Amino acid sequence: MEKKVFVVEGYAKKGSLKFRFKKYFIALKKEDAIFYTYSILGSNHKLKKTQIHIERVYELDPEKDKDKLPDKRLLAFF
Repeated sequence: MEKKVFVVEGYAKKGSLKFRFKKYFIALKKEDAIFYTYSILGSNHKLKKTQIHIERVYELDPEKDKDKLPDKRLLAFF
């Protein structure tokens, strides 16, 4: 299987605070990127799955969308 770059966008609620996030993951499929999002936000911000709301998940083509990648080191995986 081929690795792909996925972008996960959404927001999370913690108490009365609400913050937006945009995470970039290298994964084999969309479901893996969603799982990584829950895992990272849950461990770093002590959020439960019900507090995390994913609005959009899409794939980036590393060749065409080089300017959209936050870190050029992601290209080293391809």
